[in-house]
Amino acid sequence: MAIFARESDDERHDDAAGPGLVAGEAAGPLEQRHLRYANYRAVAGGSRVTRTHWHIALANGLGWGFDGMDGVIFALISPLIIKGPWLSDRLGRRSLLAVNIAMLSLMMPIVALSPSFAVFVGARSLLTFATNGEWSLGSMLVAETWPAHLRGRVISINRATWCFGASFAGAITGLVAGTWGWRTAVMVPGVIALLAIYVRATCP
Repeated sequence: MAIFARESDDERHDDAAGPGLVAGEAAGPLEQRHLRYANYRAVAGGSRVTRTHWHIALANGLGWGFDGMDGVIFALISPLIIKGPWLSDRLGRRSLLAVNIAMLSLMMPIVALSPSFAVFVGARSLLTFATNGEWSLGSMLVAETWPAHLRGRVISINRATWCFGASFAGAITGLVAGTWGWRTAVMVPGVIALLAIYVRATCP
C-alpha cells in the first residue's frame, strides 16, 4: 500500500508539472489554472516556435520599448518644465549632480545587502530618486551650456547611451549574477562613484 501511495503521489506531481518546467518542478497555482485551457497548453507545451509565440514576444518587446520611451521622454523635457530649480540654483548644477551620482553609487551596496524585501524596496526607491535627479540635472547642465542650435542633438545623443547601459546590465547579470548571485551583480555598478569625481573636476 505504501508503494502504491508513493506512486500515486509521483503521478500527481507529474500532472502538476506544467509545460516548460524542468523535470520534478511543480507548477504554481496560477499555472495550474492556465493548464485547463487548450490554447495555453498548445503554445506552452511544445518546442516548436509558432506565430503565437512571435505575437507574445512582440507584445513584450513593445511594452519594454514604451516603458523606456516613457521614462526617458520626461527626463528630456524636464529642462523645459522646470522654470525654478531652486535647489540646484542654490547649490550649483555641478555639485548637486555629483551628490546624485554619489548617492546612486552608495545605494547600490545597500540594495545588495538588503536583509528584507521592505528594505530592498525602500533602498531601490531612493536609488531611483537619485537616478532621476542625475537625468534632469545632466540634461539641464547641457541645455544651459551648449550652443542653442546643438543642445537638442547633444541631449538626445546622451540619452541614446541608455542602450549601452542596458547592454552592460545584461552582461553583468549573465556573467556575475549567474556565478556569484544577484547581490554581487547589484554592487558592480557601484564603481560609478568615480564619475562623481570626474564631474566635480571637469564640469563648471
